[in-house]
Amino acid sequence: MASKNDPFQAMEHAFYAAKEIMGEGRCLWPAPYNDGSYESRLAFIYDKIWTWNEADRQTQQLPRKDYIEFFVWHWTDSKAQGQPFICLKSRRLIISWLCRALELQDAGLSQANQLIAGQTFSDAQAHVWRSWYMYDQIQKRNPDWRLDDSLFYGPMNDQRLDSLILPNGSRITSINQRGESFRGTGVTGVCCEEGSAYDRLANTWGQAVTVCQGSPTSVGGHPTMIANASPNEEFLELIAA
Repeated sequence: MASKNDPFQAMEHAFYAAKEIMGEGRCLWPAPYNDGSYESRLAFIYDKIWTWNEADRQTQQLPRKDYIEFFVWHWTDSKAQGQPFICLKSRRLIISWLCRALELQDAGLSQANQLIAGQTFSDAQAHVWRSWYMYDQIQKRNPDWRLDDSLFYGPMNDQRLDSLILPNGSRITSINQRGESFRGTGVTGVCCEEGSAYDRLANTWGQAVTVCQGSPTSVGGHPTMIANASPNEEFLELIAA
């Protein structure tokens, strides 16, 4: 919990005050990237997303692959229906970057409150940094969009961030795998990265689904899990169900 004297808290309050004047919750993206359709999401992924390749130490776009289009379709469909989405993947498929890109587009459509969980807090921080990196690339490569700076907090030099706030007030926050970390209201999305390695997966996943629940008349948030194959019994029971 930030104290009253926390400089980041003061910056955050000033940031939100400025967003209210400018129109908090507004869509950041122009057409054709300004809706939640499959076509819009795929165009955003292929046209505007640049990732950081840690192995080659260079910036690059996502490849055009059938599995990417398959993933984007199912992610979009499950979100529209308010259904949990679990992706069992092999390594080196850049699924986590892809998921961050979809979450970023969604956060830019309207005000969102997204949580990213990792096996450790440091793991989650690395994923929030990826969200910042993609937004920073979009801002630099599309000057005609006139995107404002984001607000971020955390050890940037280590390529890790505690939280990221976009100019429309959307927040992306890192948390650890413990179920009690899943708190708050108005959660629009939770992603459990490397979920099959969690110590108490059933409890954690149950909390992720719970905080995403909407009212009886709304779709609610979008709980997702990205996982590698694992003998974890709780994980096997979850995917079997």
